[in-house]
Amino acid sequence: MAALPGKNNREPGRMLKGWLKHFSDRQAKPGETGAFFGVISLQPLVIQYLGGEPGVLLTLHQALEGRNLWILRAADWAEEKATDASRWAAHERRVRRRWPKHGYAFLCSSPGSLSLFRRAGLRAVLCSHNALLDETQYRVLEGAEKKFDAIYNAQVAPFKRLQLASAVTNLAILTYRTWAYPKNFVSMKKKLHKASWLNFDRGDFRWLDTGETVSRLNSARVGLMLSAIEGANFASVEYFLCGLPLVTTPSIGGREAFYDDRYVRVVEPDPELIATAVLQMCERKVDPQMIRAKTLDIMEGQRRNFRQVLDEICLEAGEGGSGQEIWERNFFNKFTRWMSIDDLLETL
Repeated sequence: MAALPGKNNREPGRMLKGWLKHFSDRQAKPGETGAFFGVISLQPLVIQYLGGEPGVLLTLHQALEGRNLWILRAADWAEEKATDASRWAAHERRVRRRWPKHGYAFLCSSPGSLSLFRRAGLRAVLCSHNALLDETQYRVLEGAEKKFDAIYNAQVAPFKRLQLASAVTNLAILTYRTWAYPKNFVSMKKKLHKASWLNFDRGDFRWLDTGETVSRLNSARVGLMLSAIEGANFASVEYFLCGLPLVTTPSIGGREAFYDDRYVRVVEPDPELIATAVLQMCERKVDPQMIRAKTLDIMEGQRRNFRQVLDEICLEAGEGGSGQEIWERNFFNKFTRWMSIDDLLETL
């Protein structure tokens, strides 16, 4: 990989701007090995990892064994069992014994997960990865034409349960990673053949960037989220930041932390009940700016926890600075990008 702009520059903010240009916000490609990482700060060195496998990080620890390193680990799936926390506690103990300059903090998506991780003796705060969405990119587009009653922004994985939207009329679907679940993709395209599959507006599938995604979200009246279990789920808060109310099924994973009864309907996983809830939510005509403002309030509460962890790391590192300074200098959408560990190391 070519040297990054500013790589030898001592000013961390300038280096990170060059880093971002090399790692765009994109989906994984078929057969590609990688994970979601983000350089939060260079001084002190803080890296976010959004994922569920501790072993992925061992190469990173070994490569950076001579440096102080803190990893902020965020969950990509529900973690509501004691074993979810205990395996990370065991991993951190092993890391501390072998690489004493390296430490962890855990960004938990739900109060239940937070309690489990703290009980396991881990440094943990309540901060869903949803709180790290860039609200300047996801926004209400005033005057946007509402072409669809509902939109479902989800990959075609079985756990997303797209079939539950089968009774919704005037439905739009945004998707990605169609190659990962080919049988389910074919099945859902057939079952939801009346829906508008927005990634195929030019024939073949195409990845929509953030701007195009925001435009499509603003073309709908209601967002859908129909999984029973997953992670905190970026799409649900993307809906809210764009001013869309939500119809959802009961779930675990953390997305409920952003709910408000004024603009969220939780219904049982039945296509007819979901379709009825969509129509009822459309009739409510909830103020999109209210939805967005409430969501920003919740996000800010969790972001304070994130910055508090960075404050603690700055103090431990003895390098000065604060979480607020790091945030203002380096924040970018999601604070992660898809990449290989080799590409990540190339930038450090």
